Amino acid sequence: MTTNTAAVGDTPAETPLDSPHPLHGWLTLGGAMLCWALVPVLVKYFTQYFAPVEQNFFRYISSTIFLWLVVAIFLRDKLRASTVSKKGILLATVFNTMYQMTWVSAIYFLMPTQTHLILKINVVFGALLAFIFEPEERPLIRLPRFWIGVLFSLAGACGLILGGTGKSDAPAPTGGLSGYAFGVGLCILGAIIWPSYSLTVKRISRGQHPVIVFTWISTATTLALLAITLLVGDITSILRVPPPMLALVFASGVMAMAVAHALFMIALRHLGVALCLLGLLVSPVFTYAFSYLMLREELTPLQALSVLPLLGGCALAVLRRPK
Repeated sequence: MTTNTAAVGDTPAETPLDSPHPLHGWLTLGGAMLCWALVPVLVKYFTQYFAPVEQNFFRYISSTIFLWLVVAIFLRDKLRASTVSKKGILLATVFNTMYQMTWVSAIYFLMPTQTHLILKINVVFGALLAFIFEPEERPLIRLPRFWIGVLFSLAGACGLILGGTGKSDAPAPTGGLSGYAFGVGLCILGAIIWPSYSLTVKRISRGQHPVIVFTWISTATTLALLAITLLVGDITSILRVPPPMLALVFASGVMAMAVAHALFMIALRHLGVALCLLGLLVSPVFTYAFSYLMLREELTPLQALSVLPLLGGCALAVLRRPK
């Protein structure tokens, strides 16, 4: 791995990979959206076999193995030519590990669609970060229509939280909090962390092949999750899982981390952070469809109504980019 010790904020020279193409951006974002829509349902299903940290580790190691196979077969020249910042990979790994731990832990207390929808308030934090650090994002974010869309999305998220039953599949690990409130808190924390990860990835992937970049991030994240599992988890839990379920765990890791992340990184390059975060607001619709079919999840009336302003705000904000 050839490294560039420049800070994350340094901008390498632009290459043809960085040339924006909206159609490519929306197609890759759509693929990532469908992958991530199914993943919360599978993660919820796996809660009967693993603790959060164990599930994260086993899913991530499958992703890392798959990515290195792809790199070894198709991208060896790109790997040799890569100049990925070590500091950037480290920072992205910290954000990614924190995000994985928060949202996967949240789903042990909430249902998949609830978790997925609450996480979508990341659009607010993503917009603020993009305004501060990404000059090319500022024309979109300055539009009144964008902020009206954000407000609608926030209103929908608030209705979703308040409309919950308050019931949880597990008690909170801290006194004084219900499991439902603890899960909601984890979702909000994850919504703060995810835009920081997205912005970091966008910066360190300029001039680099996105699969190469995420292969390094996935590798470092796997090592971090291994250390956490050895400290507080039970790595032998994998021996008690039926083989068909274990295969599904590994497949979900490849789909969620390897395929979806790579597609999302390509979309970031073509569409920018703000549009990608807003576009992903649509994915809970598909999560609900998967969750209803597999887990019989149902939203309360207030929660169902709250989805409309959330997704309407998304459509209002991303309908048309400024010229």
